[in-house]
Parts: sequence; structure tokens; C-alpha cells
Amino acid sequence: MTLPYEHPQQSNVKGQTNKDSVQSSEFTFHHGHVEKAINAMKDIEDHIEPINDVPKNVSQCVIFTSTFEDPLLHPHKSNLIARPLFRGFSDSITRGDSIIYTEIPRHSKKYYYLGPLNTTNDPNYTPDDWYNILKLYTEAKDSPGGYNMNYPFVTDISKVSKNKNYDLDRPFGMGFGEIGSDVELDSNVTDLVLEGRYGNCIRFGTRFVNPYIVVANNNGAGSEGANNGSIMGLLSIGQISDYFPDFTDLSSNKVIIKGYESKESGYKGFPICAGNDKISGTVEKSIGLQDRFHIDYGSIKETSEEQTEYDQIIMFSDRITFDAQGENGGDLTMSAKRNINFGAGNNFTLTNKGFTVLESKNIYIGKSAKQRSQPMVLGEELRRLLVSILRLINDSRALVQGVPIPLMKQDSSPLLADITKIMQEFNLGMMPPPGGTPESPDPGYNIQVEEEKPLGDRTTGGATFFSNHHFIESNRS
Repeated sequence: MTLPYEHPQQSNVKGQTNKDSVQSSEFTFHHGHVEKAINAMKDIEDHIEPINDVPKNVSQCVIFTSTFEDPLLHPHKSNLIARPLFRGFSDSITRGDSIIYTEIPRHSKKYYYLGPLNTTNDPNYTPDDWYNILKLYTEAKDSPGGYNMNYPFVTDISKVSKNKNYDLDRPFGMGFGEIGSDVELDSNVTDLVLEGRYGNCIRFGTRFVNPYIVVANNNGAGSEGANNGSIMGLLSIGQISDYFPDFTDLSSNKVIIKGYESKESGYKGFPICAGNDKISGTVEKSIGLQDRFHIDYGSIKETSEEQTEYDQIIMFSDRITFDAQGENGGDLTMSAKRNINFGAGNNFTLTNKGFTVLESKNIYIGKSAKQRSQPMVLGEELRRLLVSILRLINDSRALVQGVPIPLMKQDSSPLLADITKIMQEFNLGMMPPPGGTPESPDPGYNIQVEEEKPLGDRTTGGATFFSNHHFIESNRS
């Protein structure tokens, strides 16, 4: 880089050509070859040749040699160390890459580099073009391109690309010129891309004026829309398949659909969102049916006035785990303005160490339960009903010549013994004598039908058909 400045002794000097300014080299860039990439201080310590002027933090520094010897700066082709020129951003670099470097200030022995140079526009393989030209032989530890023999060269990784999508790039018929015209063909806008060497990248892009961010890891050959690896997309317009063409449906739905298409008998399950209320009304509203996954959410409409669906986030990977680890605030909270839907192609489990509360207006077990034909049973109410029926039977009498006598079985034995046995077998509470109350009723239970008292905390005891762990609300509210 050269900076002009005015030299007072050479400006308007009598008898000389007028020189208003001269050029002074403050700092210049030179080409270099990376000999070693530095991750930690041990990499410096293990280097064969001594390295001078090592910074305190050596992360992402490089040991390099100058490609073209400068007799003033580099009288000997020695190993030098350079740090990244930019403070907060450093590209991936390794032995065999080419860089441009500078010394700031001059003669300070403090070098900075930019690189690696993008010699092939390939994220995985960008060798130094000068390597084989300047070296008459290839070192045993290097491949012909100058990379270390251990450097994993992958041929099927290409730079991420942005293909034309006229629905997204020219929504609602906006833009000048017909498709294929000169003005349209020259309208490309590239994305801001942070790209690694092995199929991982972060893309800050746009479709027309609608931004999107895609974070992709292990994304196959790097082609846009490869639905593999781990991907998170933050989209502001358009449906998921516009950005990821391989996406056709949710995984749980794919399993369910496959089950219905197969000839195997048995329960095949339901697709995700099944059981939600449908939205009745116009055709436009029917697009947003709640009882199915809205896979076309965000699709481009004919006019901007019809476009009401915009932002969405999609994540997919072989496995996704959410873990809130904070000791005092380790909560995982999920909220939705409309529905929360869970789907699984196999099992769904809900486990926890404490209690579980399902607070809802109505709870249906099974999609068909929404018909409300079979209500759940309140256990305490059932117990009281059974006690009342047994008491009624026990208190019943037959009139023989106007004299009431207890009901008898066919073998002429009284029913009281069997009723008492049933009460004890199901732990329904002691049967009171006719017209009286039990001497020692079952603790915590009120078997008087006339009076209703709070049930309290019943974690032990009770009728045998009572669960000690599962409870439902009464119909008082």
C-alpha cells in the first residue's frame, strides 16, 4: 500500500521539475507459503527451526516462508510467524495454503497474513499455485499440491450455491423485464457465506428483500437444499421445500404413511396434528387446517395482499437434544399461540422425577374420544356409588307375613357375609350396620352419601381400584 504525501523540499523548487508529492511505501503485501498452522504453543515448541517474535497467544498463527525472497526483508528464506490480520475473524488454514502477508510497522518483525488464497474456489482444496513451480521436488511429507499427506482431501465437497427460484426472487410478479431478458439475467445477488472445509457453513442470504439464514453441518456435496446432516433454516418467506428441495414431510409422518401403504395389518397410527380442530370457512382458511401439518406454510401467493404467512424456523438432523442444565433456572419452556404438536414414528415417553400436571379444558385419550361418547370415571364417586348400592342391598328386607327378614341366598344363608367380603376384598370401607355408622371406618374416606368433603391427599390406602399415583379433577368447576 502506498500513501502520497507532500515533500516540502521538492515542492516548487527553482530549476527543478515541480513535484507536488512523492510516493512512500508504508507497508506492502507479499506472497507466502504456509509451512505449519498453529493451534497451541506446543506446535511452536515442536517446530524444528527456532521461531522468533512469537506472540503470547498463538492460536491460528502460521509459520510461513516468503515465496519471493526480498534481499532487504528476507536475506535468508527463513521460517517466520504471522498472526491473522483481522481481530475477530480467522479462516481455516493449513500447511500448503498460500497467503499474502505484510509487516507492520516496517522492520518490526511483526507479520500479519490474509488467507488462505482461494486458488480453486473449492472449500476443501485450494493449494498454493507457486508450490511446484518454486520447488524442484516435493517433500516426503507433502502431497504433490503441497498439502500434508495427512490432509483429508474430499472430492465430492463443492462450494455452496444459490440457484434461481423465481417464486422467491420475483414474488407477486415484481421485478423488471421478462424471465430470460438481459436485465433479469444480470440481477443475481450472492449470499454472505462463512464456509468450512468439509460441508459446514452459515449463509446470510436474501430472496428479493426477504432475508434468510441457513446453518448447515455435514451437508453432503454442498448443493443447496441437501436434506442431510444437520440443518437449521430461518426463513422469512417461502415454504420449506423452496430452500430444501429434498424435504417432503416430517419423519413421523413418513413412518405413518409407509405404514398405511404397506399391507401389514394392525394399528398404523395417525399423522402429526391429527385430532386438532378444523378451521371451517373459506377456501383460503382451509389451507391452514389445524388437523394436519401445514407443509406449505409460507408458499408464495398470487398477490402481496394474500400473503399472510412469512417467518418460520425448520431444524432437522439424525438426532436433536434439548437440555436445560442450570441448577436454579434449568427450565425448558415451550409456548405457542395456537397449537403444540408432537409426533413420533415409534414411541412417545414422558418421564420426570416430580409430579405431572395436565391442565386443560378437556383431555381426550384417542382421536375418536372427541366425540365425547365415553367419559372417564371419577374413582371416589364410583366407590361411593358402589358402597351405596351394597348398603341398599344389605338394608333391603323381604316381608314374610308382614315381618321384614334379611335377604337370603339360594342356600338360605344371609347376603351380609358376601357383601362384607366384597367390601373387604375391594377395600371399599366397612359396611355400616342397618341404620347406623361403622365403628371404625376406612381412614380418610367418608362413606356417608349425604355429605361431600374434600378428598385430601390420598397417596396410600383406598379402594383397590384406586391408583396411588394418578388423579383426575372432579366435576365441581
